[in-house]
Amino acid sequence: LEMAAWYMTANIYEAIKSHAGREVRDWSGVIEGHRIIKSPEELDRMRQAARACEAGMHAALEAVRVGATENDVAAEMHRASIAAGSEYLGHAPLAVSGERSAVCFAMWRRRVLEAGDCVLIENGACIDRYHALQARVAVLGEPSDEIKRVSDAILAGLNALLETVRAGITSGEADAACRREIEKAGLGDRFVHRVAYSVGIGFPPNWSEGKTLSLRPDDPTPLQAGMTFHSVPSIFGGDFGMVFSETFHVTETGCEVLTEFPRELLVQ
Repeated sequence: LEMAAWYMTANIYEAIKSHAGREVRDWSGVIEGHRIIKSPEELDRMRQAARACEAGMHAALEAVRVGATENDVAAEMHRASIAAGSEYLGHAPLAVSGERSAVCFAMWRRRVLEAGDCVLIENGACIDRYHALQARVAVLGEPSDEIKRVSDAILAGLNALLETVRAGITSGEADAACRREIEKAGLGDRFVHRVAYSVGIGFPPNWSEGKTLSLRPDDPTPLQAGMTFHSVPSIFGGDFGMVFSETFHVTETGCEVLTEFPRELLVQ
């Protein structure tokens, strides 16, 4: 049995164990290790999911304007992704603005968008349970120097990661390529989490395969062709939060970025 499963509660486990009539062993993590390298068919599903994800991102950003609400943005994001073929997601996407964007995993909550706001959007789409994910940030009006500094640092880290990734390097080396750029901007103390996590099959409450593999500092795990990740360099805290992210596929010579959308701070 998978004792680490989200829905394998203690009482369910004890009931199965008491009625099994034989030894019950923990099988947690056995299947997950085989999921991190995707077949061509699985990659095809993720490319399809990426197209639906992009449709939702485009619609969400079109809805970002002074006077609209976070719910307006989230509604357009959902509508367009689903219309483009997406199934229900393993995790709720994000559409959050202003100071609440500084709270990791804050959700839309009827707030009216104002001039000067940062609007953080993380969208996903799912085809046959395979996910593709992407995050962008829009600012309503001319961005402040601090907004520019943070966005430039995150984008530099993301671009460095995507330029470095290839089969044969370690998880830690990939992490360092991204983290180094953010540290150069003096923001290393605010970037305290993983650079990317494995993604593919997902069911609620999570779309991540991060319990199996994430890109982390000093991790010696070698990257292999066919692995897929959602890169999440991000800075939270203060007056705003930012994430710029892509879903990518590791190849022998580099990586294929599955999600396609202008990779920049979007000024509305």
